Order: sequence, then C-alpha cells, then structure tokens
Amino acid sequence: MDETLAEILAMLRSMNEKLDAHITAEEPVLIALGEAESVRMRSAWVSAQIDRQNKRNQMMQKVIESSLSYILIAFIVFLGYSVWDHIVDIVRAKTIQ
Repeated sequence: MDETLAEILAMLRSMNEKLDAHITAEEPVLIALGEAESVRMRSAWVSAQIDRQNKRNQMMQKVIESSLSYILIAFIVFLGYSVWDHIVDIVRAKTIQ
C-alpha cells in the first residue's frame, strides 16, 4: 500500500513539474495575446473574415453553375443545328438522285 501511494505521489510530482514547465512556456503567449477585449475583437475579425470567405465561395459556386448552364444550352443548340444540317444534307441527296 505504501509503495502504491509513493508511486502515485511520484506521478503527481512529475505531472506538476511538466505542468509548471508548460505554464511557464505559455505565459509569454498569453501576455502577447493581450486583454480579453482585444482577444474578443480579434476573434470577431477572424469570424467576419470566415463569413466573408463563405459568401465568396457561395457566389463563385453560383457563377460556376450558371456558366455550366450556358455551356449546356450552347451545346444543345449546336447539337440541334448539327442534326438539322445533317437532315438537310440527306434530303438534298435524295432530291438530287
């Protein structure tokens, strides 16, 4: 029982040392971030940039979809014209014979 308690205490000391080192390393980062209000302002700015990018992506998606629609319409018209031209050639060939 005493050995288990000693192991637990040793693990707790080890964790404490690691956490102290981590906290010491993180302190300059937290100080550089500044006050809570400045962090909140930067967070709002980042959120606004993400929203702006999402709107831009949606707009570009609509542009791509409409472009594809026009390309499809143009292809169908071209295909129809080609079929009509082929029909006219067949009719001309039969009338010439």
